[in-house]
This record gives sequence, C-alpha cells and structure tokens, in this order.
Amino acid sequence: MSSDRVALRIGTRSWTYTEVHEQALAWAGVLLRLRGERAGRVAVLADRSEVSYVGLLAVLYAGATPVPVHAAHPAERNRTVMLAAGVDTLLVDAAGAKAAAELGLTGVAVVRTTTGDAVPGPAPIRPRPAPDEAYVLFTSGSTGNPKGVPISQKNMDHFVSTAQERFAFTRDDVFSQTFDPTFDLAMFDVFMAWSVGATLVMTAAPAFGNLPRFVRRQGITVWFSVPSAIATVRRFGGLSPASMPGLRWSLFCGEALPEPDARQWQAAAPGSAVVNLYGPTELTIACSAFQLPPPGEDVTCVDGIVPVGHLFDGLEGLLLRDGAVSAEAVDGELCVTGPQMFPGYLDPVDDAGRFVDHGGRRWYRTGDLVRRIPEGFAYLGRTDHQVKIRGYRIELQAVEAVLRRQEGVAEAATVVRGTGEDRELVAFVTGTAAPHDVQESVRTALPDYMVPAEVRTLAAFPHNASGKTDRRALADLATVPRSDEGQRLTYALPDGVGPAHMVQIVDRLTYSSETVRGIGADVGSRRLHITTARPWEQSQIGALIGEITAEVTSARLLPEQVVRTTGPRSIPSAGHRRAPAPDPAARRTVLVRALDRLFRSIGLAYGAVDRGYPPMIRREVMERCAYLTTFPQNAYLVAEFPHDRDALAEVRVNGDLSAHSRLSPYMLSPAVCFHCYAELADGPVGALHVLTARGECFRHEVPWRVDERRLPAFAMREIVFAGAAERVEETRNQLMDEVWDLFCAMGYQGRVQTATDPFYFADDATLRQFQLLAAVKYELVVEEQDGTISAIASFNNVRDSLCRRFGITGPGTGSAHSGCAAFGLDRWAEATLTRFGPHRDDWPDEIARFADE
Repeated sequence: MSSDRVALRIGTRSWTYTEVHEQALAWAGVLLRLRGERAGRVAVLADRSEVSYVGLLAVLYAGATPVPVHAAHPAERNRTVMLAAGVDTLLVDAAGAKAAAELGLTGVAVVRTTTGDAVPGPAPIRPRPAPDEAYVLFTSGSTGNPKGVPISQKNMDHFVSTAQERFAFTRDDVFSQTFDPTFDLAMFDVFMAWSVGATLVMTAAPAFGNLPRFVRRQGITVWFSVPSAIATVRRFGGLSPASMPGLRWSLFCGEALPEPDARQWQAAAPGSAVVNLYGPTELTIACSAFQLPPPGEDVTCVDGIVPVGHLFDGLEGLLLRDGAVSAEAVDGELCVTGPQMFPGYLDPVDDAGRFVDHGGRRWYRTGDLVRRIPEGFAYLGRTDHQVKIRGYRIELQAVEAVLRRQEGVAEAATVVRGTGEDRELVAFVTGTAAPHDVQESVRTALPDYMVPAEVRTLAAFPHNASGKTDRRALADLATVPRSDEGQRLTYALPDGVGPAHMVQIVDRLTYSSETVRGIGADVGSRRLHITTARPWEQSQIGALIGEITAEVTSARLLPEQVVRTTGPRSIPSAGHRRAPAPDPAARRTVLVRALDRLFRSIGLAYGAVDRGYPPMIRREVMERCAYLTTFPQNAYLVAEFPHDRDALAEVRVNGDLSAHSRLSPYMLSPAVCFHCYAELADGPVGALHVLTARGECFRHEVPWRVDERRLPAFAMREIVFAGAAERVEETRNQLMDEVWDLFCAMGYQGRVQTATDPFYFADDATLRQFQLLAAVKYELVVEEQDGTISAIASFNNVRDSLCRRFGITGPGTGSAHSGCAAFGLDRWAEATLTRFGPHRDDWPDEIARFADE
C-alpha cells in the first residue's frame, strides 16, 4: 500500500500509514524499554483519541496484548477490569492520564503518550512477534460483573479472512468508526480497515446530527453501527431517500435489527448492501450474517426482526432445548463451536454454565434464542428476556414487535417490574403515540397476560457504553413513580468550592444535560439540588458535576468589574391611574416598538445605514465565525421537507414528516450582527462603517429557565460598526456613555459591568479571562426592586476576531476591527413595565414620545 495514504482521521486531523506506523513504533519502543520483551497485557486507557487506535498497534508491536479501556468509564469499573486482566502497564492519552490518577493501582507503570504534527521517526526496534492473544475485552454479561474475554490470534485470523472474502474491502474504502473502543465491534473497524490499507474515520455523536453530510464529506463507503443508531439518525432527519448514495456496505450488529428500520436505511443508501451481522464477543466480533434482499423480495422476519443468517464457513451450531442438545429442535438456544470460539474467560469461574460438551467438542452457549428458517437463523431474543407472568412464558421481543407496529411508535422496549405474584410488564416507547392509545391498541393483538400494565413514553432510550438500549436503566426507571416534575437528587460539593465557583458550576450544568429539569444551590452547605427526568442517571449526573467542578476550580475566576452604578433608587410615584389597567401583553408590544425606535434613532445619529434582515441565516455564515462550535447549546437548526412528489403523497396519507425531513442549509439567527458581517464579508470598509438593524433572534434555552426575561425567541436592535481600531473603540465607548446617561435620566436602577460571552467548554476559560481583562464586553444590567437583575444591553469591541474570519479589511492592509451595541428589546420592555407600570403616562418621556408615533 502507499505509505502516504490516510490510515486514520479524527475530526480535521489525519494520520497517514507512515505516521501511524512510525508513531506506533515509537510508543512500542518506550514500552519495550520500560517492561522488556516479556509477554503480558497493556491497557490502552484513552478517550477515542489517536491513542485508542494507534495504541493498539503499539502494544502489539511490543509483543504484548492490548486491553482497550475507556478513560470516561467509572474509575471503579476500570480498576476492576485492569486488575482482572493483570495489566502491568498503562498506555494513556491526556484523558487517560487523568483517569489513571484516580485508579489507585500500585506496581503499574503509566506511559503518557506525546503526539503532534511532527511525528517521531522510527524507533530503533522492529515489531516483536505477535502474542497468542490479539486483544482482551470485558463484557458485563447478565450479572453486570465484568468478565474478561481473551481473543486469540487464531480467532481473529479466521474472522478477518472470512469477512474479507465476504465483503471484498479495498484500499479505496473509508470505514466509519462509531463504536466505543471497549466494544468488540470496534475491532472490526480497526483491523478490517487497516488490513486492506483503507481509511478509518472516528465517528463521534455530533455526526449523527447530519449523517448524510458527514458521510459525504468524509467519503465513507463502509458504515457499521448498532441498529439503534438508525432511530437516532431518523430523529435528525437523515434518512430521506437516497441521502447517502456513496455507501456501498451498511453493516449492523449488536442487537436486533427491525425490518422497517433496515428498509428505511436501505432506501437512504440505495447503493449499499444492508447486512445484519450477529455474534457475541466470545465468538470474535460476528459469527453469522444475513444480507437484506432488495425491496419487494420476501424475507422471513420473525416478530419483524431481520434474520441473522447462516453461520460463517468453518463454524458449526446446535440448539439446546431445556438445557439439552436437540437435533430436531426448530427453536432453542444457539451454541457455536469452531475457530472463532474463544478459549474461555480470564477467570475460569466465569466459564460455569457457558459451555456444553457434545460430540467430543466444546460449544459456547450464546444465551440467544433462535429459530431455524430458510435464511439460516431468526433471532428470537435472549434467554434472559424470556419471562414468566402469572405462569405464562413470554418472549419480550414478541411484545415489542407488536408495540413497534402501533401508529406513532418509533422504538419499543419491555421490562419486568415487581416480584412473585406482583410481576408485570412495563413498556417504554419513543415517538408521537399517546401511552393510553398504544396500550389499548396492543390489547387487540395480544392476550391479556402479554399486555403491558403500563406504557411510558420517552424522548429517547438510554444507551449503555456499547450503544445498545440500556434495559437495566429502563428496569430501574420502571420502579420510579411517574412524575412530570421528575425526581430530586442532592449532591454535596467538595471543600474549597466558593459562591463564585457555584455560579459557574450551575451555569455549565444547566446546558450539560437535557434530563435536568431544575437546579437549586445552597451556598452555605455547598449543595446542589437537581430535579431530573431520568433518575436512573444519578451516577452520570454526579460524574458530570464532578467533572465540571474540577474544571471550574482549576481555573482562576476573575470577577466582573462594576464600572458604573446608579446606586439604590426608589420607584417614581405614579400619576393618576385610569382603570382598568391596560393589557400587559399589549403594552409590552407597544414598548418593544417604542424602544426599537429610540435605539434606531441613536444608531442613525452615528450615520448608520438602516437594515432589515430575515429571522433565518445560512449555517455556513455561522460556521465561518465559529459560533456553532463555540456555542452549540444556543443553536436552533431548521428542518426542511423535500420537493418530491412521492414524499408529498406519502405524508398526505400518514402525516409523518420525520421520515423525509432533512437538515436545511439555514438556521434561526441567534443575533442580528452576523447578518451585518455576512453583508460586509470579503470586502473593505473605511475608517468607520456603521449598520443598524432590528431582528428576531432565537437561542435554544433550557425549558425550565424560560420566563419573561429569558425567552428562546426575542427581539433585538443592534448597532454594528467596523473600521479602524481606534474609531471602533471610540464608538463603543461613546455609545455606552450615551446609553448610560439615558438609562439614568429615565430613572432605572442598575450598573454597567465587564462581562463575557456564555462560554461552556473548559477549553474556553482563557477566552473568558481575556474578555474580562481586556474589557471586550460591557453589559448594562437593570436591578429591580425584588432583587431580579437582567442584562438589557451590551457594548462590545471584539477587536479583529470576526472581521478576520469574514475577510473584512480596514483602512490599511490588515483586517478591520469591529464592535456593536446590542439592545434586548423584550428585556428592556419587561424592566420598564416592572418599574413604571403599564400606563404610558407613567413611562419616561424618552420612551413615551416614541410610543406616540
């Protein structure tokens, strides 16, 4: 293969095969110098960085066995895994180094990798002979305790040769990589791609927001994920017909594949073969496969699930009925033997009950129920998903198949609640269907004992680290009484967390999880009271708080500086009031219009050109200024429906827009100023160019924070100016002085203080500090009698940062500087109503005269 071909791509960074090989050799050299040439196991502790992939190769080059471990997994689980595997060394990235410090392991060396654009030259070593083990992974199994699964080189050789013979991958293929590195299906991506010289593309969660675009831009030809990913892509409108024409293989594995999902994907990727792979970790990635035939051809889908097909050549299967081998059985537990069967768990105790001896050979019990059909095997469910309710034996998958057929149901999962005579079924569904309607419809298709006692709807199912539906989490949720308010959880923050830290923690946590419905903070006891809609995520929320707390407390917090203040002011006495009082909503509309006229007049006095802009803006504009990557929590993206006759006819029949909706090139505008920058883009401005415009703006707000002062849709008037650096600073300060004088003259109470943009990510902490130190942003804050404060205007000088991105040049040869004054019309109107009331006669003259126009 050509050494300059791309082997790995993560985000915008790519590594060629030469770079991967040399980097792996360099790290292998460090491992050899540290631990010698002894066999053994080395943990690759990373967070889906290049270390997660190149590290596997480095460990194999060093003649050891890699044990992939995810740095983001709970420390106790990672510690248990490493002790069980007997690792003597950890190869870590930055996240792994942090996680390693929390493990408390003794006698285990830690190798911190270093990477960069300059990859070290080849170390003075050659790859050592491969160990007998290809890798060791851990699976939770039915008990939840991690069980070590060693996969041998012989196991892997058979799988790779079989898969390559079946799929005929080439060096021109580009593989997605959707799986956690601790999931055995990730080994397929790495070893199949690199065995033929193809490219591997790390596919993170944001890619699912517009998967067709991601697939197109990355040139992906081989897609591989769990079937649950199809529902995720559908929710984001990514499954419109022929939306992914570049795919040639679409592979799914890890859980049952519903035929409707497979058919919809097939329509979205018409040039690809859709294949359902099957196999537990213990049988080396996959041991059978079934290729979905073209639409219109018959296929045996038991309970609406795509078959898992025939076993690979060289593997053999038999069925168990009631624990005994049955040659005549049509249904039963599948047992497999052959060159892909692992030798046994790391802990021999775990082997108990997992194997059966027959015909002089050892067979692995998969725990999966199957049925013999012409297409090979049909998947019926897990043996541990077969339950008894009131004496009746029930296959949960059969119940779920009926649930999925109900109108408005996208996904379905069923769990058991209670014990003994109180055992009952609880169903969870996603989609638009009402729970009561689903339950009543199911009654017409199932006997009474199979009808769920309760149906609950969720926005999305919880998933485990492997991306599969987390049935344990659903079972826990089934025991929690249903409540619109959610469940309240309390978390204690560590010593050293002060009031300023708590403000930052609450602000970041607000935008960190959509399961959070409310946050209360008790500064005295350093406790947070969280209301959550997903109490099963208690530990995840706790881990999130810990992570945010560590970020906040590690940075030096600079306080905002108050540069002007009115001091306390009494509310002006009201004149004669007419009864009844005017409608507040109508008054608010009048006030917004009056305030806009007032601030427009200020802009025009500075020579501003008056503009009107639409509420939508092209996403490419927001990508150009890096808004979407800096403030993704604010974004409202827009879906559109295709101009397609068949799609239009279909939606007229079923009313379902989601199947054909796709992401539009537009989004709702979060601020007026970006329209101004787009207008001025790639051109010069003089010493000072001023624009002013009013616009409707939209920012995605946490629902429980929405009130009259914090709206997801709001009106703004902005005055934007660009030009020479000194003129921009002068204009910003003059506008701030003029508006402050007006604020004081009108009788408001408040202050002007330094402020920052709503940065979320820890990496932006230095930007926040810079904005405060350099006075990039000032906010005008109004203080109300009840203690409520609201920022109603801001005055910004962003230097050349935005003009540089938009190609706007100044009087000289370099980028222009720019700034703006932004007025929140809704907030200012609310402050006026609160302080002066709804009667126009009581409003400040400066506002009232514009209300008369």
